[in-house]
Amino acid sequence: MNNSASKMDTTFMYFAYGSNLLRERILVRNSSAIFKSIGLVDNCRLAFDLNRPGSPWKGAGATIEECPGQQVWGCVWTLRQEDIAKLDEQEGVSRGIYNPISISVQTPAGEQLACRSYQLAIRGSADARPSPQYKSVIQRGAKQNGLPIEYQQQLAAIEDNGYEGKLEIMVKIEELIEKYKGKQELSGTEP
Repeated sequence: MNNSASKMDTTFMYFAYGSNLLRERILVRNSSAIFKSIGLVDNCRLAFDLNRPGSPWKGAGATIEECPGQQVWGCVWTLRQEDIAKLDEQEGVSRGIYNPISISVQTPAGEQLACRSYQLAIRGSADARPSPQYKSVIQRGAKQNGLPIEYQQQLAAIEDNGYEGKLEIMVKIEELIEKYKGKQELSGTEP
């Protein structure tokens, strides 16, 4: 077996469109993540829902939903196969918060990538607005990875819920931002 086939068997691609757009956020629990590309999913839109009690983000979470003519931009990370369980735990799969999905992501070069992603399992919150902190992490990730300016403007226009409290997850993210300030490559070792 050649090295490229072996590498494909030991890794998977993950499409991030929410807080995991930000390198420092995904590295909090997934140290093997390596940036591959930005990309888009056609005929879907970014939405927010499931503003549940006890949410670490104190607001609604991001999801993607079918919407003809719309696009969701994000980034593709390569992770080790053994990290699927960590990613599933982060996304609350066992708690019925998100469902893993398989989607096709188109890169700016026109390549189609088969990726794992997540979609909210429960919908219908009375207040489907994200916290300002969550929205900020998504915006920072979009800027960090060079998503199209028009898409960044769409993210900026999303109404947040005005939550002003401190979030534990933000402390961890800010620590990693400080740790890696000025460094190009933040991800773990090559899988």
